[in-house]
Amino acid sequence: MNVFLIGVVGFVLLFEIVKPLTYKKVLMLIGLAVAFLAFFLMLGQYFMLSSLLTRNVFFYLPLALASRPVFRILKTGVLNAQRLYQRIAVKFLSRAHSH
Repeated sequence: MNVFLIGVVGFVLLFEIVKPLTYKKVLMLIGLAVAFLAFFLMLGQYFMLSSLLTRNVFFYLPLALASRPVFRILKTGVLNAQRLYQRIAVKFLSRAHSH
C-alpha cells in the first residue's frame, strides 16, 4: 500500500509539473497511470506489505484522496512566501540604495 500512496503522490506532482497540458502530455500521463495501475494490480503482492482489501484501506484511502488538496495548499503557501520575500527584499534594497 505504501507503493500505491507514493505512486498517487508522484502522479499529483507530475500533473502539477507538466502544466500547461497538451494532448501529448495528457496521453503520457494516462499511459503512465494505466501502466502503474496494471503493474500494481498484477504484481502488487511484491510491493505491498498488506492486502488492499483489509481494514487498512480505510486509513490509506483518505491519505491518497487528500494528497492533491494538500499539495495545492502547500504550493500556495510557498508561492505566497516567495512573493512576501520578494516584496521585503525590494523594500530593503530600495532603502539601502537611497542612503
